Amino acid sequence: MIRELNGTRPLPVILKPVPDELLSSWITRHADFYGVPPLTMLRHAIPEATSLRQTDTNLGPTAAV
Repeated sequence: MIRELNGTRPLPVILKPVPDELLSSWITRHADFYGVPPLTMLRHAIPEATSLRQTDTNLGPTAAV
């Protein structure tokens, strides 16, 4: 069963995080893998996000699922 979150489908390939990696770096690695801009990948996961840099410092408790 495919679970949908915020109207988006999960990615078919999810890269494992590197120890001590920032969320912005993890998202950028996914963007590189899929050949899209990092902000596009960020908005796939968090549609209301406006800045990749803010993901490392300004996520609220409801942003993590």
